[in-house]
Amino acid sequence: MTQDAAQHQPSPAPSPAPAPHPLSPEEVGKKIESLRAAQNFSKAAVAGAAAALAGALAWAAVTVATKTEFGLMSVLVGYLVGNAVKKTGQGIDARFGYLGAGLAGAGAVLGNLLSNLVFYARYEGIPLGELPGRIDADMLKTVGIGGFQGMDLLFYGIAIYEGFVLSFKYRLKRAPVSSSK
Repeated sequence: MTQDAAQHQPSPAPSPAPAPHPLSPEEVGKKIESLRAAQNFSKAAVAGAAAALAGALAWAAVTVATKTEFGLMSVLVGYLVGNAVKKTGQGIDARFGYLGAGLAGAGAVLGNLLSNLVFYARYEGIPLGELPGRIDADMLKTVGIGGFQGMDLLFYGIAIYEGFVLSFKYRLKRAPVSSSK
């Protein structure tokens, strides 16, 4: 074999890393207990609500500025809420996902409602500074129903999904059920 041929020979594949040592059922139980002890639902609720409000304001601002509703805003709301719930709540239980989903859905609906209120105010010639004092049940009904489009359901669903999925520190998998006959 020539020296050139020896230089072009493939190098041997690196040896695979050793497989991680599986935890015993007792170790798994202790780990889950410690994760549950670190959960903080009230912090998650406050942070998630703040993120939902921030997302709603961003949704409204972008929609009003562009005069177009973007589905990407629903992803943003779900992302903001889900990550706020995850980082502050450190949750592994299903209630953290439900919290994230509910708050993300509320943020998406609020963002849509706020943008529709601004469009309504502009149409009616109401100065934006006067708008908060003039909001009543009839105006909300008019704007909520009149501004609703079927596509909004898709956007709300995206926000809800993102809010749910992103709200967990870890998502625990159920152990497979063995069937014995």
